[in-house]
Amino acid sequence: MAIIGQIRDEARKAGVPPARESIWQYFVTKCANNLHIVLAMSPVGDVLRTRCRNFPGLVNNCSIDWFTAWPEQALHAVASVFLGENNDKIPDDYRDTVVDHVVFVHQTVGKYSVSFLQKLRRVNYTTPKNYLDFINTYNKLLEEKDKYVLEQCHRLDGGLSKLLAASEQLKELNEKLEVQKIAVTEKTEACETLLVEIQRATEQANEKKEMAQGKQKEIAEQNKVIQVEKKEAEEALAEALPALEEAKFALQDLDKSDVTEIRSFAKPPRAVQMVSECIVILRGYKEVSWKSAKGMMSEGNFLKSLTEMDVDGITIGQVCKHSYDYTNDDDSSA
Repeated sequence: MAIIGQIRDEARKAGVPPARESIWQYFVTKCANNLHIVLAMSPVGDVLRTRCRNFPGLVNNCSIDWFTAWPEQALHAVASVFLGENNDKIPDDYRDTVVDHVVFVHQTVGKYSVSFLQKLRRVNYTTPKNYLDFINTYNKLLEEKDKYVLEQCHRLDGGLSKLLAASEQLKELNEKLEVQKIAVTEKTEACETLLVEIQRATEQANEKKEMAQGKQKEIAEQNKVIQVEKKEAEEALAEALPALEEAKFALQDLDKSDVTEIRSFAKPPRAVQMVSECIVILRGYKEVSWKSAKGMMSEGNFLKSLTEMDVDGITIGQVCKHSYDYTNDDDSSA
């Protein structure tokens, strides 16, 4: 093996026998003596506790360093590094104020986390990692806003350039206008010729107007038919109103015990199910079934909602759905 060949001289100087197994064991021992592993674990929750219980070597054979909350001086020092003079996005006059504010926000979150734990029994950890993320997020937002402002400046500069270009174009257009005035005179003569053609077209339009008047007479006849149909619809409505009033009075006789009795039916009579599903449709439920009807009747204000239902607000779609589902039903007469 290449490793054994490279370490053979070193092993011989250390007094290791020349056997391959001895040299390999020397290499393994040296690796174990010089290998340092750093395990970073968060104490939040039960994960660390479970790992220590399952792997006792984490406690017995490791040096444990606890990273506690940073003091205020450390918070200022860290913020000064990330938000210091190297950060050209922050003006020097406001740099110290920004650093103080970042420290204040982090410490305030820690204080309110204690109150949060006392009142709601929920733990919110404010770790140095949160502090660094807070500063990095601020720098990221600062970079984005700086980029946005620069883009707006470029847009403004582009707009000013276009205004200057438009001013130059306006001068050129004025020069062309003087030339075109001559052409306008020539076109005026052409317009007079066009007027003659327009007069001819006007005569044709008068003929079409007479045709339109004939169409108006046809429309008037159609309006008469519409009025007759409207009258028939109003008469049908007048016949339906007594039935509506009768339904309202019948609804007032219902009480909660009647609703409870209807809900208790596992398989209700067809007429009861049809009426219940009609109410489901009128109330706008998507699923039209006995299950939806029972859920609807379980509402505390079910009877009140029926008495206060806006019958004038029933849509034509609901009426069509009701007619499609039940008009041809064998038991619909019940």
